[in-house]
Amino acid sequence: FIGFALNGWFLVLGFLASIGDEMSLVSLWAWLDQLQTKHNEDGLLNGTLVLFDDFGWAIGPIFAGLLYVKFGTSWTVLASALPIFIVWLISFFMTKKISVSSQSMQHPHRVRHHR
Repeated sequence: FIGFALNGWFLVLGFLASIGDEMSLVSLWAWLDQLQTKHNEDGLLNGTLVLFDDFGWAIGPIFAGLLYVKFGTSWTVLASALPIFIVWLISFFMTKKISVSSQSMQHPHRVRHHR
């Protein structure tokens, strides 16, 4: 229903949201690679992450639809940004504890195989 109210802007907003989601996955996988060096549970981690990601894709539109009906477009977009901001805050403080050398950023495959 939001698409009917916003016309073409709905497509732009959806496109931007999906870009943000996919960009965050790259950071998440890189962070997990730093945390788990043995890679013996990659399948379990991958399945768990994909499951929760899919739950978000299933539940998010339902919440957005309910918020839109109750509060309108602006408050729905604001409410959608809050979980993203909270995750950013948590990841910002969590990743400050992990030191990444400049060599590991230039040649991550060498660092991964020499641990």
